[in-house]
Amino acid sequence: MTLSEIATFAGEKIGKTDSDTVTFLKKSASLNYRRVWNFAPWRESVTTSTYSVGTNRTITLGTSVETPLSVAYD
Repeated sequence: MTLSEIATFAGEKIGKTDSDTVTFLKKSASLNYRRVWNFAPWRESVTTSTYSVGTNRTITLGTSVETPLSVAYD
């Protein structure tokens, strides 16, 4: 589906197909698509890292770690 088709479909679902609403829905769909694309943990971008934890239990993550998804320790 194109952005216009998504906006038209959403507008028909809510019963509003005027140009202002369709323009708003296009912007909203575009922003939501971008949000999902930018923040999704794509399989190719997820890695596993191992760090040693000292007595103070503070770890400094490497520069390749942008957003930690989970942490586990033994």
